Amino acid sequence: GKLNNYRLFNASINWQMNDITINAWARNLTDEDYATHALYFANDPRTGFLVNETYKQLGEPRTYGVNVSYVF
Repeated sequence: GKLNNYRLFNASINWQMNDITINAWARNLTDEDYATHALYFANDPRTGFLVNETYKQLGEPRTYGVNVSYVF
């Protein structure tokens, strides 16, 4: 099978003052749940390892931060 399509919205803004640069950033602004990888196999001992299931690895949730750098 194939994974579903998804769109992520990221943003960043920079400020520079003399030797200081400040960068504020955010990834996955809409906090979209999305799979980046999936496997399909039987892995549950409760079913005797007989029932195939999809196991998905999800991408990161909304993440944000600030980076500050100084050049001297």
